[in-house]
Amino acid sequence: MKLQKLLYLIQGSYLAQTGNPLFPETPQAWQYGPVYPAVYFVDRYETSDIDCADTSVLTEAQKHLIGAIVTNNHENRPVDLMQLTHESDPWVEARGDLAPEESSRTEITHESMLRFFSKPGNATTTATVTDEARWDDLPAGFMEAEEKRWAGLLERLAS
Repeated sequence: MKLQKLLYLIQGSYLAQTGNPLFPETPQAWQYGPVYPAVYFVDRYETSDIDCADTSVLTEAQKHLIGAIVTNNHENRPVDLMQLTHESDPWVEARGDLAPEESSRTEITHESMLRFFSKPGNATTTATVTDEARWDDLPAGFMEAEEKRWAGLLERLAS
């Protein structure tokens, strides 16, 4: 369970800083928090594959971010991380009105993660990863949707 929650925090932090996902998979809103099914089933049945993962494709900045998140959460028990992810908007939104014990395979979108982890205090930031920011590569229509979402507040602030 801890691996799943760390992947969620890594992906969210990277999205917030660069506008792009670190890896293409999206988590699902399972009962105990965000889960990456492909990793879940490999970890559950073929742990040695994860132990031998090729990290050579990562930049030094990406490795630094991953290290920072792992270090920041080293003392947290899996249940602590589960509670943390249960408080995150993307998981809550994806679960909707489901009862806590109900199963779900609803996708938690990168866009919802980007919105949540972009709020102050929700992402682990490292200056080296921030340098990789590529805001021009955001999903089509993302900025327009955000502008519409914030338009009312901005109008009130301007008046």
